[in-house]
Amino acid sequence: MGKRDSWGHLAVEPREGYFLLFGRVHDRRVRERFGFKEKVRRRFSSEREAEEKRAAVVAFGDSIRSRRRAVETWLDEERVRLAEWAFTEAGDSDLREVVRAGLAAMSPDSRKTLSEWLLEARKEMDGNGRREKTEKSFAESVTKFFRDTGAVRVSDFTKERLRVYLDGLKKNRAPLTVRNVRARLHRFGEFLVEREAIRENPVAGLSVPEIGWKAPEVAEPGEVEALLRAAIDYEPAGDRRGVALGYLCFGFFAGLRPEAEIPFLEKGNVFVKERELHVLRSKVTRKSQRVVTLEPVLIEWIRYLRKHRLPFFAFSRGYREGICKAAGVKWRQDFMRHSFATYWLPVHEWDVGRLAGQMGNTEPVARRDYWNLARGNQEKAGRFWRLAPEVILGAD
Repeated sequence: MGKRDSWGHLAVEPREGYFLLFGRVHDRRVRERFGFKEKVRRRFSSEREAEEKRAAVVAFGDSIRSRRRAVETWLDEERVRLAEWAFTEAGDSDLREVVRAGLAAMSPDSRKTLSEWLLEARKEMDGNGRREKTEKSFAESVTKFFRDTGAVRVSDFTKERLRVYLDGLKKNRAPLTVRNVRARLHRFGEFLVEREAIRENPVAGLSVPEIGWKAPEVAEPGEVEALLRAAIDYEPAGDRRGVALGYLCFGFFAGLRPEAEIPFLEKGNVFVKERELHVLRSKVTRKSQRVVTLEPVLIEWIRYLRKHRLPFFAFSRGYREGICKAAGVKWRQDFMRHSFATYWLPVHEWDVGRLAGQMGNTEPVARRDYWNLARGNQEKAGRFWRLAPEVILGAD
């Protein structure tokens, strides 16, 4: 794309101690609006600030490009043909209604670019308490659709363009990835409908990729024991010994989501006397909170954490990698949560409905994922639930 067709390009990269916004801005109006030179290099203390500045520049640049295209094509042959067709189809329609519709189409909101709408959608997500990772994934997927398809205006957000784009992804992306991208584009479409930028969500009628079921991975009781031992002794640089023990305890013995829930909880969410843990999902998604019943072994670990003044929910991927290396255990996605569910059913009368409530899942999902796994691991469940502090270390 040449300079005449593009206002420029910007990107954000993490550097040591800051985030760098860099690129080139060819259009004089964009440079004057944001105080840029043609070659841009700006430092920001956080990724959010850098991305917000980039999004604002992109939105303004795309709006200029969109308006220029509209003027250049206003009287081309295609528009003349469309006008002639519209007069033919209008028949006896009231011309005043046609004029009102035309004026509505010329409203400021109708002239917003897709990038401007995306910026507003991100602000709304931020106001609703969506976690930063969710917001960032949403923005990246939608922005990639704009970039790869050349979509600029709301009129470019069409079912056919979306279908071609998603079909292209299916050729070289996993079904789960395509499904997640489709879900984010659908969410953006719903936002446009809510703001009355479009009448119907074009993503709604597009097929959802089928995802084959894969049995969840479960930790052996011996692996859990090794991880707990390693966590007690693990002392990362610049932090205290045992800092990540609580993360493992609440992951294995409460079945919490390892990245979407544990890091967002606080000690005030734990009620030992009532044997309850309040999981405030509003910090992660829009779903309501749930109450998890504390198992006896977890209560013993909570008392150990309090006695040694260790944090409950400290999380770092670096901590996790260090503990796994020390324990000689390979980390598997969500295997703490899957282990909890698999070993929970045999000691709770196979109550799948109650397990679903504990996990924040639906009963059909809990039954599909854990019923047969639990049947095959009944003998291991007893050993798993005996992994209390006195068993791991002896009296301390």
